Amino acid sequence: MAKEIIFYNDVEVDTSNLLVQQFKTKENFIQFIQALASECQVLEDVFKELYFERWLETCIGAQLDRIGEIVGLSRNGETDDDYRIDLKLQILINASKGEPEILITALKIFTRSTHVIIYEFFPGKCAGYFDNFLHYPANLDVKMQQICAGGVKWLFSIIGNEYPFTCDEDPLGGGFAGIDSMGNIVDIDAGMFSYAF
Repeated sequence: MAKEIIFYNDVEVDTSNLLVQQFKTKENFIQFIQALASECQVLEDVFKELYFERWLETCIGAQLDRIGEIVGLSRNGETDDDYRIDLKLQILINASKGEPEILITALKIFTRSTHVIIYEFFPGKCAGYFDNFLHYPANLDVKMQQICAGGVKWLFSIIGNEYPFTCDEDPLGGGFAGIDSMGNIVDIDAGMFSYAF
């Protein structure tokens, strides 16, 4: 588990408070420590700026564009939030070897879903289920295909509710929806597993 990063806002005061009692009255020593501490504060401020303004989760504007240059993805007029999601996915594409865990992570990021399942179909095909029908990017299947391992075909994406194995007659109101080639949500309850692979 990663440790929480603590930033110091006033290194001079913090170092003065840490001095042993016998040095708190030595004026020359205190000035020497404060001179070192003021330089440390400059470094601390730079580290804080690097952490917050250059980190993918918190950077904005031009800093986000610079990350885009590094990973090889231009903004194309997107807002910071949408561009940040695309950058995360581009990083997954760049580093992916097509592992199922990477596909699950990508589908969660892309659709902002909490429940994601990857279905594998023999030989070398897969599809994804996710539960957030409110956020479906038009190029989801194209991006997922880029993340898949070589020789594996991404078939389609399934949008459902919290009951992934239900049908229209289910009293809980479950069901499935899919995405056609035009990006429209369609009802696929009747032929859920009758797609031509």
